Amino acid sequence: MRGGIFHETYQPRPFWWDTYDPNMSHAAEANVPKSARVAIIGAGYAGLAAALELARHGHDSVVLDAEMPGFGGST
Repeated sequence: MRGGIFHETYQPRPFWWDTYDPNMSHAAEANVPKSARVAIIGAGYAGLAAALELARHGHDSVVLDAEMPGFGGST
């Protein structure tokens, strides 16, 4: 994209994909537990924040989402 409006180091992908790429197959085969105290539907900011807060208080939870974690998150 030289000469365009973007910096020469610009990459058209979220920067957090440098440590976790949702397009990789390692997340496709998730082991979903048979039971959990709380089931959270949606791995967006609210769902993940709820799971984190529950974990801080010692409660088991599972986060379920139709897409890969991070899908559509502020991109």
